[in-house]
Amino acid sequence: MEVELDDFGSPRPEEKPDFAQLASLPPSEKYYTEFCGQQIFIDSSDWRHSKRLQFQIAASYCNFILFGLAEQTVGTLIPKLQDHYHINDIHTSYIFLASTSGYFAMALLSEQFHRALGYKGVSMMGTMCMMSAYLVASLEPPYFVLVIGYVFSGIGFGSLDASLNAWMGNLVDSNQLLGILHGCYGIGCMISPPLITHLVERKKNPWPWNAYYVVLTAVAASCFVFFAVTFRDETPLKFRFQVLLNEERRREQGEGNAESKADQESQDSDASYVHVRVEEYSADKLKGKNQNSEVEDSPNSGNHKHAVSDSTNSGNHKHAVSDSPDARTSVDYQESTSSATLLGANTHSENHFEYSEPEDSDSSASLSSALKSPLVWFFSTIMFLYVGAEVAFGAWLVTFLVRIKLFPYKQASYMATTFWTGLTAGRIGLGFVTAHYFLSELAANWTYIGMSVLGQLLFCVFAFTPATAVLFVVVFVTGLFVGPIFPTTIVCALEILPVKYHATGVGFICAFGGGGGAMLPFLVGLIANQSVSGLQFYPFVILAIYGVLVVAWSVLYYRYRHIKRRLLV
Repeated sequence: MEVELDDFGSPRPEEKPDFAQLASLPPSEKYYTEFCGQQIFIDSSDWRHSKRLQFQIAASYCNFILFGLAEQTVGTLIPKLQDHYHINDIHTSYIFLASTSGYFAMALLSEQFHRALGYKGVSMMGTMCMMSAYLVASLEPPYFVLVIGYVFSGIGFGSLDASLNAWMGNLVDSNQLLGILHGCYGIGCMISPPLITHLVERKKNPWPWNAYYVVLTAVAASCFVFFAVTFRDETPLKFRFQVLLNEERRREQGEGNAESKADQESQDSDASYVHVRVEEYSADKLKGKNQNSEVEDSPNSGNHKHAVSDSTNSGNHKHAVSDSPDARTSVDYQESTSSATLLGANTHSENHFEYSEPEDSDSSASLSSALKSPLVWFFSTIMFLYVGAEVAFGAWLVTFLVRIKLFPYKQASYMATTFWTGLTAGRIGLGFVTAHYFLSELAANWTYIGMSVLGQLLFCVFAFTPATAVLFVVVFVTGLFVGPIFPTTIVCALEILPVKYHATGVGFICAFGGGGGAMLPFLVGLIANQSVSGLQFYPFVILAIYGVLVVAWSVLYYRYRHIKRRLLV
């Protein structure tokens, strides 16, 4: 249902909307409001009540499938790229560094781009950069041009990753939606290895390696059109408004939790206060009168004193006041609480919807401000380790299996697909497990990281045995528990970080994670380049990274274990 702001009293253009009142609306409400002299439409944040939101979510899912398709293209094509360009493992790793440089550039400029372009502009810019990069790669350019093209791919990846994570993290069912979102990334990663292998290895009319980039260009162009249509109203002004509104919701939710915790104490205090006032009132009324007389006080007398008589609709029950303590305290509780409510009614009605914004408050914090937060850096480090380990494992798995395990190229690509299949299933399925079987995302993520360490340990054990079938199972289960870590970490960051850091802070966290997605695969490339058998240390490097990750998350969990899941419904 759409609610016109006229219902609340439309503010003048120079005034700010009543954020306290708007924040009290349920997430399913839709309404128009004026902000900075312009009318903006606020859609429902519950996907069940908005077709437009459903299409926006679908556009985001399509874009993350593109992410996965592009991400695994390099890892699957490493042998082909090395044959075509006559490059070694270190030179191949330059692609990862180039992508990260673009990703990091967007981390530094995320806040400025969101202010200037809004979610619509950022999404369209991101898909345009990715489309341009893949178009260049499809032309089979010189290697240094291919590397430069991946800088633009990183810009697109970084802008969309940060933007869509922050946007979707503020929707109803954010944990499940983010799980599916990153599951779509896994779907793309799952599709690329077997599809590329089939196209470039088939006996009849095999594709050259660069032809697959035409497919990526077409998918990116489709995402560009999808975003342009579905996000057409996500303007810069609306972005600023929603950040302020989310801040107010967070503030009210925090106050509500504190108030509910003190509810019983407050009721006891009110009852005690009423009790004393009744005794004082009775003593005053009895002055100069016979002690056995009956005393009545009208509720309409206008003096807001507590009634000693019962004036409910059920009858005129009068309470006799005597010297006996029992008689003085035999005032009906409902009557007393009604009078207590009346005493504070005027103050409450004047201040309940009053919104007071600090003078230095703004719609979102600058990057320099966000980087002063230790929490932003802590989450960034966790994401750096996680994304780096995930990408390094997936990117070098095919090469490891071909070079060290002597697998056929096609069989190696199938095992890579097994990992990404498990990751996809984990991100989609375990998101619902998190929502229904864990008290908080912090506890769920601690479990998933611990199981990922166990999976990597088993991979280290079975990678050097002939038990190929068991290795397939281990790789799948490892991917299953690795999968939900990213979206669950984003939800935890949105729960713990102040709202003003949601654009810049989460953007930097994702970008720093992208840095890990380049630096750690590059590190594996350096190790692999040391000798012919250097890549055999690759499983142990990944295991060590996950070991550090579980220690870091344990510290975070111990510090914030009291935080429960956000309830947006």
